[in-house]
Parts: sequence; structure tokens; C-alpha cells
Amino acid sequence: METTRENDATWLTPDLRDLLERSRLVLHEYTRLLERPGGGPPAPTDAASVIRAAEAHPLGVKLVLCAPLETAAITFGVHPDVVEAARALLEARGIRIDAADREP
Repeated sequence: METTRENDATWLTPDLRDLLERSRLVLHEYTRLLERPGGGPPAPTDAASVIRAAEAHPLGVKLVLCAPLETAAITFGVHPDVVEAARALLEARGIRIDAADREP
């Protein structure tokens, strides 16, 4: 059998493997929430609620701070403006992610 990129995962770098795993976790969580009666828990409506929801999420507040704005908004079921407000509130509380700790 000929080895092709599709059946040989050695081309995946550790960073890409990590990104794929984190993406899988986010999609799994999103799917799980959609399958709940009522389509998921009530969506947060303000920055503080987004932070509380993030603290209960497997990826934590790092998801709010580091994920693309739209990804965080979809994950928590809010408008991107609410995610921006949550980021500002976390920064005001002194919670930051150093550039070296940011995900690719």
C-alpha cells in the first residue's frame, strides 16, 4: 500500500496536533450543548456571565482571551461585542495571557 498524506499522520507537527485536538474539544462541547433539551443552556448575556461560563469550560478563560473572537462568541452563545467586553473585564481584573502562552 502506498503511503499518502491522508493515511500518514507523520506530517502533523505537535502544534498542529494540539490545535486539532483543541478544535475537536470545542466542537464536541458545542455539539453536546446543542443536543441538550432547549438547544443548550441559557446563553450568557453580559461579560461577567461569559467569564463565569468560561471558568466552567474545559479550556477556561484562556478560551475567552486567546480564541478568535467569533469562536469564543459561538462557544458561549453571545455576540462578539460581549466577548470583547469580557476580555476587557478580565484585563481590568489583571488577568492576561502572556504572548509566550498564547496559542498559535
